[in-house]
Amino acid sequence: EFLKRNRHNFYEVYNLGRKLGEGAFGAVYEAEHRTEHVGIKEQVRVCKVIKKSSAVKAGTPFERVRKEFEVLKRLDHPHVVRIFEDFEDD
Repeated sequence: EFLKRNRHNFYEVYNLGRKLGEGAFGAVYEAEHRTEHVGIKEQVRVCKVIKKSSAVKAGTPFERVRKEFEVLKRLDHPHVVRIFEDFEDD
């Protein structure tokens, strides 16, 4: 597994930017990493936000989403977007 769950609040680590796309139970945004180091160029990333309630409404139990995510966290392939960290809230 490449990463561990980040225990911080997402908004303590990232500033959410413009929406890039939307799916059945989630949306993808630009996200700017908040850095405490002066002079370091801002790190822009892409963030997918999955709403648990929307996943269930779409007929996909959140446990299934979580299992697929666990597989993606271990995946390292040049044609698949790599996951660097994850956050989960209520």
